[in-house]
Parts: sequence; C-alpha cells; structure tokens
Amino acid sequence: LRGRAAVSRMPPGHLRQFCFRGGVDDEGEGVLREVVISPDGRVLSSPTPSAHELAACPPVFRSWHDAIGTSGSPRYGLQLDDAVEQLRLDADACFTGNSYWLASDEAPRCTLERLAKQIYEQHSKSAALCNPQRGQCGAEWWVQVRKLDAGKRSKAQTAHDADVPTAAGGVVEAKQELGVAFHWDKDEDLMDEFEANVHPCVSTVTYLCDWGAPTVVLDAKCSVVPPSALGDSDADDGEVAEEETEWTEALPDEEGQHTTRGELQEHPIRSGFVSFPRQGKHICFDGRLLHGAPHQLTQLLSSAANRGEADHGPAWRRRHRYSLLVNVWHHYRPLNIGPLPPHVLQRLQNPALTFDVGDRQPDECQTVRVRPDPPAHGSGASNLRIHSFPFGSQQQHTLLLSLPDSLQEQEARRQSPGSHGPITKKARRSVTGHVGDNTFRISFCRGALASIVTSTSI
Repeated sequence: LRGRAAVSRMPPGHLRQFCFRGGVDDEGEGVLREVVISPDGRVLSSPTPSAHELAACPPVFRSWHDAIGTSGSPRYGLQLDDAVEQLRLDADACFTGNSYWLASDEAPRCTLERLAKQIYEQHSKSAALCNPQRGQCGAEWWVQVRKLDAGKRSKAQTAHDADVPTAAGGVVEAKQELGVAFHWDKDEDLMDEFEANVHPCVSTVTYLCDWGAPTVVLDAKCSVVPPSALGDSDADDGEVAEEETEWTEALPDEEGQHTTRGELQEHPIRSGFVSFPRQGKHICFDGRLLHGAPHQLTQLLSSAANRGEADHGPAWRRRHRYSLLVNVWHHYRPLNIGPLPPHVLQRLQNPALTFDVGDRQPDECQTVRVRPDPPAHGSGASNLRIHSFPFGSQQQHTLLLSLPDSLQEQEARRQSPGSHGPITKKARRSVTGHVGDNTFRISFCRGALASIVTSTSI
C-alpha cells in the first residue's frame, strides 16, 4: 500500500509527530494514523504527554530464569519438560515468517497467545499508559526456529525444515537459517513504506530450549526521524502532505549528528549483554536497541547447558533453537499485523504452561570486560577475535565486534592478573556454577573494537 506522510516541524530535541495513511478501512480508503515520538525515540500517548510519561523509560536489560511453568506444579521437572516439548511442536506449527497481534483487551485463544499476553502484562505494570486508544496497545508475538548447523539431516528433520506455507499462499525459507541477523525491532511495513523507525516499548525473548546461539543486545540505537525530514515539508502540523516525504535512516554519532548520502560513519559501542538459551529463561530489553542471535557466536560459552547434553525431546529437534518473541507496544499498533489464523489454531496442542516472574528480582549478570591481553613473550597474539556482521536493508551497516573465544575464560583471566597461560580450574569455577553463568554484561574497554560502520550510499 502506498501512503503519504508528514512530520510536524518541531525543533530538534522536541516531540515529533508523524502522520501517515497506512492500512485500509472497510471502504478501501487509507486510514489516517498518527504517532508521537519523544526526542529519545519512544512512542508517546499524545503531543502533550504528562511529565510522568516523559520520565518513564524501559529497562536496558533484565533476565529471569524459570519464567514459564506448568499450572499448579513446580517450574522444573519432567512434567515441565513434556509440556515445553509440546510447546515446541506448537512453535513449529506457528513458524511461518509472520508475527501476530494480540490487543491488550483481547482474550488469548491458545497457549502461545496466553504467554504473550502474560508477558505483555508483566512489562506494562509500571508503564505510563495515559488514555490508551482501543487496539493501540498490545503484544506483537512470533516464534523463531533456527537450525544449529548445516550438517546431515534425518528424514524427520528434513520434513521439519521444509518450506512452510503462509496465510497468503507463499512460502518462507526461514527454517533454513542458522541464526538471527542483527537488527532493530520496528514496524517493518512502516519502514518499507516511509523509511521511518518506530520501535516497541520493550522487546523480549523467552527460550524454549537449552541450546543454540546467544542473544546479543548492544547499546546502539538508530534515529527515528533524521533532521532532513523536518525542514522542507509544506504541510502544517498534523496535516498530511500532498507529496510523499522522503525519509532516510541514519545513525547518530556521539554529538547527535547524522550521516549524509555517500558518507561513512563509525558509531562506537561501549557495552552490551550476551544471553545464552536456557529453557524457561526470559529476557527483556529496551525495544530501541540493536540485537541479534548470530550463529558464529554459539561457541562463545563452553558449558553443558548450551551444548544441550541433557536435553528432552527427539534428537533431531535438539538441532534447532526455539524461542518465543514478544514485543510490547504502547500507543501504537504496527501496520498489517493480524491475529493468528484460525487454521493454525486448530493444529496446536496447547500445553498448560504459564508465564510468571512475580515480584522476583532479575538475575544478576556477570560483567566481563573485553580488552586485549598484553602479548605473551612478544608473540603479538591477541586473546580477542574480530567478528564482522553485515546487516540492514535500506542501508548498509557492518557491525564489528572484538570478542574472546570464551567469556568465562576472559573473566577468569581478569580475576587472575598476570596470567597468560592456561587458566586454572579454580579460576574458571569462580565465574561459573550459579544461575547467572549464562548471562553476561560485556563492557568494551580501550583496544577492543566495537562499532557500527554505516554507508548511506546505496
């Protein structure tokens, strides 16, 4: 669908009001919609938000273990394993490459929708929801099933990896992918139509297995409305422009400036989080942050939990990484996202699982300082490896990260200063063996490369 857009002419640092026609009504006409964006890229309820709403800010990152369980039973054990295995079968049925919408005032119809709503409610408790419009607050949810390797497949696994028909009659090939590329969560159709980034309030991941690539969340945001879109529009505030406004995506540098076409911009990253899958574990983070689950980093942590040595379910299914993704949206519903189709609902097993972290405090994350060790015996060898991750569709981005082969090894070396040889078992045990040993906060120190290089020349 084509549309027209206008952004109100407000000075930088003030609220930005984006009006556009997206979707269609019963008569086939474009629906006039509006979204108000704060200076830091958050969706607000109106052009005149309260001070409380302006001050509210989602958490950067939090993690809870054992966040899902069976009704009326402990959140671990064989009964839970059986229920999660059924949920993985439901994930197979729902994995079509699409995301689905469940409004905050709608009743869930299946286990996955119930989990999505419970996650939405958990992360909306402290939100400043001022006069929410009906249908404009809710959960965007989907499942991801990712292969762990490209090795030989059994007949059952080959059938599992076959192209999946979508509601529109097409097919998706997402099951052939090994990981999740780095990206920003956003209204994808709005980005395709107007090249504007509107992000969810909170992004979440709930792991349905103990194996696979880690989720990497980085302290890097993209701009919502570049300054070039603010100055030349002939539309008055709140009106729809006669001509479609051309928008471009850009990354702000440290001074808040933006790139222009044909230039390269390096955007340094100072910190992030690494979360390895653990069945029932739930993480949430600011919906504006760059994140992904790159297959190349699967071996960053060497532990039985990540290798899936004591996993439940068929061996061929353990070659896939399962997760439930829920984006929490306030005051905005993404374009062209509908509910789970009835024909998919009929195929679900719907195990009796619930999501609940109650009032539990989030798990503690170990901090790992990523920095190069002094060369041993003049060899010049580094303990860090540089990884390159191209990503982006409208623009070309490359994420460069210096990371150790093992986060545990890196932290053990930090706790044993002056040691350049093999790490002792005692030092290694000091950073393992507790509930937080699969979630890390990483801090990039001087000498460790961590940045996004952006080319706006397409």
